[in-house]
Amino acid sequence: MKEYILKKTKKVKTKTFTVWEADLKLGRNKFTWEHISFNQADKSVMIAPLTGDNKLVLIKKFCPAVNGYEYVLPGGKVDKDSSLEKTAKRELLEETGYYPKKLIPLGPFKILPAYLVGTTYGFIAKEIVKKEGVNGDELESIKLIEVPFNKAVKLIKEEKIRDVRSVAIILYVSTFFPNLVS
Repeated sequence: MKEYILKKTKKVKTKTFTVWEADLKLGRNKFTWEHISFNQADKSVMIAPLTGDNKLVLIKKFCPAVNGYEYVLPGGKVDKDSSLEKTAKRELLEETGYYPKKLIPLGPFKILPAYLVGTTYGFIAKEIVKKEGVNGDELESIKLIEVPFNKAVKLIKEEKIRDVRSVAIILYVSTFFPNLVS
């Protein structure tokens, strides 16, 4: 039997999110389900930047939702008039001061697709070059750390890297691109 949405109603809209209520047909049953969509950031990028000596560049940033600091990969939303690659280069430069000479696309990642409408496109940034005089994001107070790639995997196991997108991309790179990070 086919599952589908019978009706979708907008319940709440904020500056960032819209909460939807959907009446679903699942087999012979009907259910009501809520999900969230981003108003302007339904597509984002996240970059695993690698230095020449295979160190991964991470950022430590304050995350208001958890009222604390997290280690994450650089990234940001894709503007309507921008390509994924252009956005990845811009976000990497803004957040880290590094510019990539080479980007390797990893493909799309969905985060909690039963509840959240949004896709993050992952990239590996190789041959990164530090650009002088880059101010970075004005709204974010971030600190850069560079760790050997194998240590980043250990930081996941030690629960020091907990952002699910960062975890997924780091493990994806270590699994499918081991020659780039060894």
